[in-house]
Amino acid sequence: MISNVVATSVSNTSETITWTTDQSASSQVNYGLTTTYTLSSTLDPTLVTSHSVTLTGLTPGTAYDFDVMSANALSVSSTSTNSSFTTTVQRPLR
Repeated sequence: MISNVVATSVSNTSETITWTTDQSASSQVNYGLTTTYTLSSTLDPTLVTSHSVTLTGLTPGTAYDFDVMSANALSVSSTSTNSSFTTTVQRPLR
């Protein structure tokens, strides 16, 4: 079971997604401009219950949809419901 899915802005071009699982499991984030999720993070096969994935190369001031996926040692996977975040807008230097 996946819970506590949180997106935290790191910069205007990156976002860190964190979540927890009730069993040790792998970590991966699917994301994109719509719920068709055209992009995925690299699968982290390390089996943990506290997950953190940082997405980079994002466009400033853009809304993204995402879900998170985890699979336990027996390859039983679970996927969260859709969530979203918006990257911050790049501010000009003064």
